[in-house]
Amino acid sequence: MSTPPGCSSGRSRPVTSNSLFDFGQGFTDKGSYSSDTKTDHIELSYTVNGFGLAVSLEDPRDRNAVGYSETYGGNDNMPDVIGAVTYSSGIFKTKIAGAYFKHAVDIVNNRRDPQDGFAVGGIVELALDSITKGDKFQLYAAYAQNGNSFTGITGGSSVAGYTGYGAMTGGKGLDQVPGDSWSTFASYKHVWTDRVWSALTVGYAKFDGTADYTNWADREFDAFRVGGAVNFTPVKGLDLMVDAAYNKIDSDTAAIDGDAWSTTVWLKRSW
Repeated sequence: MSTPPGCSSGRSRPVTSNSLFDFGQGFTDKGSYSSDTKTDHIELSYTVNGFGLAVSLEDPRDRNAVGYSETYGGNDNMPDVIGAVTYSSGIFKTKIAGAYFKHAVDIVNNRRDPQDGFAVGGIVELALDSITKGDKFQLYAAYAQNGNSFTGITGGSSVAGYTGYGAMTGGKGLDQVPGDSWSTFASYKHVWTDRVWSALTVGYAKFDGTADYTNWADREFDAFRVGGAVNFTPVKGLDLMVDAAYNKIDSDTAAIDGDAWSTTVWLKRSW
């Protein structure tokens, strides 16, 4: 069957790739705090005249959700349900996504009390060729309730990745701890010449725990990250990059307060 002009037909596919809720982490290599998770999922998508619609059912185990057991209780092992809308026109691109899931639990009378969770997030990207061809700017924000990987509190390039799980949660993984979290970042890429570009990313994330369980109660912290990168392409197919990021964590738990630097130097060769 032919597809009408300006449209693409819908498609459904099982994949292991970035979650539909992922927005990227900016233009630097370290990036900033946001969802950064590869999941097994089934995705249905449809695009028409610059608009895109997508729905995905994703494996909650890829986000360390707490499942159900007869002995301890827990969540009902339901898939994460995620929907997204995208739009692209000229210099403007955007994506808005929402999710419903069951990941976190509280502990009541030695039983896992399941917690409903949801998340919503969005990103806007502008192509700033009017400044220099190839310049781009991104602005992102997300909020989650009882789903810490959806805002980058846990996951790939996350707050937890710079602090360790144990000190924050009394020896338990932060993915399962109920609470409210949000994150935001701004990222700018500037092209200096056809061989050199640089980028700057600034981000912030916050977590407020809502658990009644004593070992998890009143967990709260703020996280700040700023990162920069410079990329040099001496010849076609060869990229050299230096990337550095600074992180600062302020918490009610003195064990995870502090600062951290990270630096990466990498080479990429493609043919």
